[in-house]
Amino acid sequence: MTDPFIIHEYFQLLGNTLADLNLFDRPDIIWNLDETSLCLDPSKTKVVGAVNKPCSRATFGSGKENITVLAAANAAGQKIAPLIVFKGQYVWKQWTTDKKDYEFELTYASSSKGWMEGTIFVNYLKKALFPALGEERPVLIIYDGHSSHVTVDVVQLVSDMESQS
Repeated sequence: MTDPFIIHEYFQLLGNTLADLNLFDRPDIIWNLDETSLCLDPSKTKVVGAVNKPCSRATFGSGKENITVLAAANAAGQKIAPLIVFKGQYVWKQWTTDKKDYEFELTYASSSKGWMEGTIFVNYLKKALFPALGEERPVLIIYDGHSSHVTVDVVQLVSDMESQS
């Protein structure tokens, strides 16, 4: 169950941050990063909802056959290349697509479980997100992911970026 006090605190913090950084009229520099896991086994689904009512499908399982996707978009609707994390030691060519197949770019990584890891997150920030943000500062990045991915390296990287502006 969602705690209304936590939601209130979140929006209060967000409002204060937007005011402090003077970003209320700048949706182009307010970015949201959201991480999700996709189950590769279609038999690991179930339907959640009341009988004879609209409902949604939920994926469940051991997490052993998943890939992770990190999407980034700003409040103005612009998107940055999503990151797809495959399970394995390397990203195989057959898992990827040629850029000519899509009008947007994709970025790829691999980890032993197909999960986001701190080093992968740092590399995505360095090689995809930060270059796409441009030079204008401040920029607000809201990250919806596991706190274990915000490592000392991430904090140092952001601190370095802040000191350069």
